[in-house]
Amino acid sequence: MLSPAFESISQPVTITRGRMTGCPFSSAAGQTIATATTAIVDFGTKVYNTHDGSVVTGASWKYIAQISGKFSVATRMRWASTAWAALGNNISTFLYKNGSEYSYLDNLHTSGTTAKFGNGYDEVYLLAGEYIDIRASHDEAGSKSLDANANRLTVSI
Repeated sequence: MLSPAFESISQPVTITRGRMTGCPFSSAAGQTIATATTAIVDFGTKVYNTHDGSVVTGASWKYIAQISGKFSVATRMRWASTAWAALGNNISTFLYKNGSEYSYLDNLHTSGTTAKFGNGYDEVYLLAGEYIDIRASHDEAGSKSLDANANRLTVSI
């Protein structure tokens, strides 16, 4: 069995470790997304915010970093619509940084009458003042809605 070995430290040392931060948001608004558009998803309900990121809500929802660093972004979006007329149409989820596509998080091909999820995860480096948002799109004929259940429409930063 191995024993841990310790050495004496003769000068002051600052030990830092990764700090856990969290900023989850959800929505129960049932937002409607028009066909062939890439719309910003409005996560209008803040669950908590440990690192004071600034958020703009509404049609231009975005998370604005107050400190520079690497941010983990995870999203879960359930589409309320269950009637997908054409097989093979796309449902897509994107992460945008400063208004430009940063990451293509998820792409599903529609099939039949089951509800669809658009999930995704990525990491992004932001300088203080830079922002991110989550966008969704589909190419099904007509508008489709996101689920109006806050447990099924979330983003955590």
